[in-house]
Formats: sequence, C-alpha cells, structure tokens
Amino acid sequence: MNTGMRRGLWALAACLSVQVLLFAQSSDHDRNLENCKNGWECDHTQLTAAEERQVSVANRQRNFLDCRYGGGACDHVKLTPAEAREVAIAEHQRNFSDCRYGGRACDHSKLTSAETTEVAAAARQRNVSACSQGLESCDHSTLTPAEDRAVAVAVRQHNFSGCMYGFASCDHSTLSSAEAQEVAAAEH
Repeated sequence: MNTGMRRGLWALAACLSVQVLLFAQSSDHDRNLENCKNGWECDHTQLTAAEERQVSVANRQRNFLDCRYGGGACDHVKLTPAEAREVAIAEHQRNFSDCRYGGRACDHSKLTSAETTEVAAAARQRNVSACSQGLESCDHSTLTPAEDRAVAVAVRQHNFSGCMYGFASCDHSTLSSAEAQEVAAAEH
C-alpha cells in the first residue's frame, strides 16, 4: 500500500472518530434535555437558555395535565387563571362522576342540588342491582315495596338458574313445585 493511500485511510478514520465522538456527545446532551423536559433527573447546567425555556414550558404543561386529569403532583399555584378554571371544571366533573358511580373519592358537599338528586338516584339503582344479585352491599331497608318485589323475582330467578346448572348456591326450598320438577328433570 502506498503512503498516500495510507494517509488517506488514516484521515478518513480520524474524521469518522470525530463524528462518532460528536454524535455521542450530542446524543448525551439530547438525552439530558429530554430527561429535564420529562421532569426526570438531569443536569440543568448543561442546558442552554433556550433549552431551559423548553424545560420550563414542559414543566408547566405537565403540571397542568396532572391537575387537569387528577394525577401526579399537581401544584394549583403554578396554573394560569385560564388553566385554573379548566382544572376546577375537570375536578368538579371527576367528583360528580365518582359520586354517581359510588367512588370513594366522592365529596357530596361539592355537588349541586341537581347533581345530588342524580347521585341519589344512581345510588338507589346500584342498591337495587346489588339486592337483585344477592350481593352483601344490598340494603333491603331502602327498597320501595315495588323494588322489593322486583328484587324478590330476580333473586328467585337467579336461584332457579343456579339450581338448573347445579351450583352449590342453589336453595331447593325456595323453588316452586314446577321449578323443582324442572330442576329434578335437569339433574337426571
């Protein structure tokens, strides 16, 4: 191999080494910037002023989303007035939904009178459903006479189905004579 060619190869190798080194440094810097933007551990001293502004914007947006969706570490003080209004609406809707569906985070004191009425109706329906399914959460004392009759029919049908399929929960003593005959025929 001649000297010119050897020098050319060394020059090419040197250029490639410099590019790889620069790429690795750039890659580390980019990774650090992304870590800062995501609120993870990072080195702020390695950021430019423009990158610090990007991180600040990302932090504000993350805080807003944490507040808006009820997750993470929400700091209401850092919200703009418009963001605070949107967050208040979202928090109210979340509370109403929790109350309507029997969630533990429900705060009845924050409901409007119309919402309180709707929540009470939903709770009543959940109770009727629980009673119809024979769940422990059922409170028979709150059922109206019509609901009590509907629950009795549902419980009877549930028991009959259980007997037909041979479930251990079957209570043969509550079957009508026609149901008992049908269950006996199914057992054989």
